[in-house]
Amino acid sequence: MAANNVMAPNTACPFPGLRPYRSTEEGLFRGRAQESAQLAALWRTRALTVLHGPSGIGKSSLLHAGVLPLLRRIGADVLPVGGVTAGPVFPEAAIPSANPLVRALLRSWVPDTSLPPAGVHRFLRRAGRPSRPVLAAVDQLEDAYAGDRDAARRELLGLLAPARHVHLLLCIRDDWLDAFLGEAEGLFPDIALFGLGGLAPAAAAEALGRPLRDAGRVVPPATAEALADDLATERIVDETGRVRASEHLEAVQPWQLQATCLWLWRTWPQGHGAPPGTPSAVTSSAVTPAPGDPAPGALASGDPPGGPVGAAADPSGGDPSGVTDGAIRGVLWDAIWRVAAAFDHDPVRLCGWLATHLVAPSGAAGTLAEGPAETAGMPNAVLRALVRRSVLRVTVSGGARTYVLGHRLLAPLGQLARQAGALGVPALGLSDRLRAALEALADGDQSRAERHARHVVTTATHDLRLQIDAHTILGNVAFARGQLAVAQDAYQRVLVLLETQRDKASVGVMLAAIGRLSLSRGDLPAAQGLLRAAAARLPADRSIKVELARALAGTGQRTAAVAILSTVMTAAEDDEAHALHRDLVTEMSDHAT
Repeated sequence: MAANNVMAPNTACPFPGLRPYRSTEEGLFRGRAQESAQLAALWRTRALTVLHGPSGIGKSSLLHAGVLPLLRRIGADVLPVGGVTAGPVFPEAAIPSANPLVRALLRSWVPDTSLPPAGVHRFLRRAGRPSRPVLAAVDQLEDAYAGDRDAARRELLGLLAPARHVHLLLCIRDDWLDAFLGEAEGLFPDIALFGLGGLAPAAAAEALGRPLRDAGRVVPPATAEALADDLATERIVDETGRVRASEHLEAVQPWQLQATCLWLWRTWPQGHGAPPGTPSAVTSSAVTPAPGDPAPGALASGDPPGGPVGAAADPSGGDPSGVTDGAIRGVLWDAIWRVAAAFDHDPVRLCGWLATHLVAPSGAAGTLAEGPAETAGMPNAVLRALVRRSVLRVTVSGGARTYVLGHRLLAPLGQLARQAGALGVPALGLSDRLRAALEALADGDQSRAERHARHVVTTATHDLRLQIDAHTILGNVAFARGQLAVAQDAYQRVLVLLETQRDKASVGVMLAAIGRLSLSRGDLPAAQGLLRAAAARLPADRSIKVELARALAGTGQRTAAVAILSTVMTAAEDDEAHALHRDLVTEMSDHAT
């Protein structure tokens, strides 16, 4: 850092935007010290702790940048944070479990291995030490309630419950908390609840001002306090744009604070200390953004938002709402057009629909009761996507779900709706198409996932990495539908592409996936060859050897199968290799008799 509060040219942006803080960003994570300590203490001492809150409130950031660093400093045994939906693109058929939630969780708990272990219970039993518990977290558990996953979810909870030497931390959105507790209370005798709310204005001012000051940008405390206070103020604006009333909210929404922080980072004059709203302070042209800085409206990875929304704040007149509203509008429009693109909707019409149905002509908030498949003519899947992006909130009463606009969005949405027709709408990039396909799979919408993946296959003809990922997703879609021959064909295409990359581990994983599909389809000779090739590339993976033994046994080669199983089985009675070995030895003995 340069002296005299002047920014060094290569100083990195201290704000992550809409993605969660990482464990390596503990020093940038401000305003949650008390919550971090409290949650860490609960997790260490209780069998099951449930962290809950609305979308965008910062549950993932609290876990990664607040709690995990505290626990690792005291030497606690902590697994990598798990999830129940697919992360990076991966051939689902390569994992033995038939439960997609189990497959995703095992992959996330062992991210550095080519193939995850075979079972949740066996993995957790091996992970801990008798002297102290292992701490395991599952983030975004609400994804287990999307689509038709009731049986898979209950099976997963049943697998997690018996692990008495494991202390679980499950993170879930508020609108699914009651449904989860109804399923969990019979399985987990000791449940601690930890509700996370927004940031108090004083904590928000610290989270805004401290990283900027640490990075060398002078931020007077009064400026940070004024911005935090404005973020905690909901303005009721009528159709003409006139403020009719205002309401002070109890807390600041962390994602809106991040939007404001990044806007300031991009526009605050280096070494300038004037509050926003003064003629010499925050202007959209005051600072040239450094290469790699996040776009002010996008805030997350991907293409920048369309149009000048993110830079539309009017700093004149000393009103901090010019800064906050402008920053929030940029993120809001980015969320709306991305959701619209993912569902092949018109973003301008979607923006108008939100303003019509969730904002009254007086500017006050409206509510919408969810319908069976659509709500006020809009597919519920679209509304659920808007909830994930913190545009909407959900309240649940007696099992009925009601949508309401997110906190502090009345004025920004009204402003957007009045100018939406003039805003630019970028095309969804190919990488964003793949992300949309993965989100669709997380929703259980295989048709939408297939549509996005096929678009990438037909468009990115010269991008090998995109082709590999898109064909893998198509294979996963077919596998989820039970179309094993179609899945095998898609994976074979990927295998050909991977061979050109000389990626030994990835080739081994794809061979395992195709081999398991061949085994499931009854093509035992093909399965043997494929699984032998996979085992040669991934010699440490025991699950491939178990499947190879199964294929050998199916063609009558029991002695060879037993020899392979002898090298990988354990003494545990629930060990798959042990059980198969016992059955084969019994069969061989009976046959000899």
